Amino acid sequence: MSEALVEGHLDDWMAILKAATGGVELEAKAKETEVGCLVMTCQAMNLHSLQCAKLQSLLGMYAWSTGTLKQTIEVLDSAALSVLSPMIMKMIKMVADQGVTITAKLSHGPHMLNYYDNIDISTSKHVEQTKMAMKEKSTQGNLLNQDDFYIMQMKRDPLDPELSKYAIVMIDDQLTNAQIQGCVVSRRGDLNPWLQCEVFAIGLTLFHKVMNYIWALGIKHYGSAHIPGSLAYFFQIMDKKHLANNKPNFHALSSTLFQILDGILISGWIRECRYSSLEKFAESQPGPEKL
Repeated sequence: MSEALVEGHLDDWMAILKAATGGVELEAKAKETEVGCLVMTCQAMNLHSLQCAKLQSLLGMYAWSTGTLKQTIEVLDSAALSVLSPMIMKMIKMVADQGVTITAKLSHGPHMLNYYDNIDISTSKHVEQTKMAMKEKSTQGNLLNQDDFYIMQMKRDPLDPELSKYAIVMIDDQLTNAQIQGCVVSRRGDLNPWLQCEVFAIGLTLFHKVMNYIWALGIKHYGSAHIPGSLAYFFQIMDKKHLANNKPNFHALSSTLFQILDGILISGWIRECRYSSLEKFAESQPGPEKL
């Protein structure tokens, strides 16, 4: 099926599919209908021409991204539900190359280098994206990362004045930020601000900032299980004793703190409203002054 033919009739085809599936205004249902129409379109194109494998390509890339074994992908290919691994890898490389090309263009203006901490590409279950182990837990590792991103992948010239023109904001955790500062020390006296790593302006990620805040909150207000209102008191009531250590699981502690806050707010409302429940207070239809 030629691209011109597809483009010429795609709108009509999609209109027919939407009419056949029924016009539903619910947002969630509309999204499901749209996805269904796209799947049916890919299936129809594949039936018209066995050379068209858009649906199979998408499913193959999804299977690869979720760590599906090559043998399983071969089975899916036999059932015409996927393409083989070599084709998937070609598509992955094409997408990666396009991403690097776009990123290289963006690097000529103000930009941010964000969230490359806590990764080690060399241990990827799927494929190594670079030939070096990208470790951010050392000064040397950060220097390798920066050179790999800008010089090896984006083909930037480290002596190009444009590369030293803008500050590059880096939002990472405190460990990575400390190592970036170490890069500045180790490259002191080099040829330009880029090689001296002075262009990198560090900042703390909001996630790590919140994590440190709630850990500090847990330590400061932990108190004792015998003191009403202390975190230890609430943890005992809620059977959350596993949050008693200095660095508990972030998500568990965050969720528990929100539960405690909700409980305190509801209790405060009930006490101030002088009703046994908020439902009964709402039934009394309080006016603006009372609220």
